[in-house]
Amino acid sequence: MHKKLSAAIWLLVCIITFYSPPEVFAKEDILQFINGLSSKIHSIKTYHSILNTMVYPSCISMEDLNQKNKIAKHNSVRSNTIVIGESGKKMNIKTVFETQESDIKIKYNLIYDGKWLWIEHHAGKALKNSSNEQKVSSMKIHIPDVSPNIEKEPFNTFFLVNGNGLSPYEDLPGTFIKIHNSYNFNKISRSESNGEIILTGTHKNCGSDNLNDKLLNQDIKSDICDDEMYCHLKVLKDSYLITAISYGNSENSICMNTEIEYVSINSKLPKNIFIYQSPQGVTIRDITSYILDKRQKEDKTGSNR
Repeated sequence: MHKKLSAAIWLLVCIITFYSPPEVFAKEDILQFINGLSSKIHSIKTYHSILNTMVYPSCISMEDLNQKNKIAKHNSVRSNTIVIGESGKKMNIKTVFETQESDIKIKYNLIYDGKWLWIEHHAGKALKNSSNEQKVSSMKIHIPDVSPNIEKEPFNTFFLVNGNGLSPYEDLPGTFIKIHNSYNFNKISRSESNGEIILTGTHKNCGSDNLNDKLLNQDIKSDICDDEMYCHLKVLKDSYLITAISYGNSENSICMNTEIEYVSINSKLPKNIFIYQSPQGVTIRDITSYILDKRQKEDKTGSNR
């Protein structure tokens, strides 16, 4: 009898000790946390970060993320990115893309020095039994000539590399600001694993009937609402640093997930980090005029529709 009673008491203690009900956050708490996050984002002046991104073309449920056999069926694309920058001014990006389907590895080195975007592109086989021979090309674009607004859009050169965890034409703090401005974060929870705060939001232009929705290009809206309707942010509670970003077409799906590691924030950056040197024997092509001609043709095509 005493043994059964002791076992029952032990079980009750375990339940009380190990089970805690989901934490409920009031609207005021959510707003306060988002304001703290916004202040942190705008305080970043220099940064050195590593981004590990997985893109799932057919999207994947959160439940399948820990099951390798199910992930393998989604033909995911993996990228590793090192990004160093002065917020809103200069940026150095090194990205390597790998796919599950092929033996091709693609690498981009991008340097925005405030006046020029320097692009170095490597593509070749990544198999161990191959010669690992890679084709290398190098280009440059004069930013003031092509950017719609050099002050507000210093990284918009109409040259785009998707899938590295950064928003189009944005640096890392700019990516955070764009997410903050684009989503209504109305749900907050605490991560079970390490105590991080998880913010969940829906895109402001999906399922709405406001002015922005009416003005938004329908093709762009379709892309956003198909793959980026929901956004989840993992944020360190004490420092307000974002450690992961995921997008999905439902609250429980992931189409792209980026994990962020911070090497340094607001520290002195390495010397000459924004100076580009091409590989030996590689000629740098100026493609500024090509970008301008292409944009002009696209503008004419659009106005004739």
